[in-house]
Amino acid sequence: MLELPFLRAQREEAEERLAKRNIDAKALVGRALELDEQRRSVQGDLDARQAELNALSRTIGDLMKAGNKEEAEQAKVRTVAIKTAIQELGDRMETAEKALHDHLCSIPNAPSAKVPAGRTPEENIVVVQEGVIPELGPDAKPHWELGEEYGFLHMDLGVKVTGAGFPVYSGPGAKLQRSLG
Repeated sequence: MLELPFLRAQREEAEERLAKRNIDAKALVGRALELDEQRRSVQGDLDARQAELNALSRTIGDLMKAGNKEEAEQAKVRTVAIKTAIQELGDRMETAEKALHDHLCSIPNAPSAKVPAGRTPEENIVVVQEGVIPELGPDAKPHWELGEEYGFLHMDLGVKVTGAGFPVYSGPGAKLQRSLG
């Protein structure tokens, strides 16, 4: 998840880096900053109300010590209204934080600044290559098919368990043991 300080301080860089992943991030980043501004506004209001309540509480204590019970009772009535406002602002704050968090989770991570832009595999740059890449015959199978064939990778079970294409490993498969022995 991209961090808010990064989006605030380096918005253009975030948008450029996300563009490398073929994502038009202007709207996504703009919405994140808008939600952050709303959250910060509610936080400011909440902090101001809390400070007002604290000051009023100190005033009530001073009034009670001075013997002004009538004024202290009036101040206590005002604290009830402030506490209600603080509760409402707290609820708004919770809603704003959840909306912001959910939106930030919907923005993909940005690739490193070193990653070159490109839309297709042909546009990718080979940075390091070691050894000779073997030429495989026309009957060569990918590793996931070999894992299924020998019984130690289970792709369908992985989809059921994780909801994605993570294989389930079951150790040396019975088929492999039978074929070897």
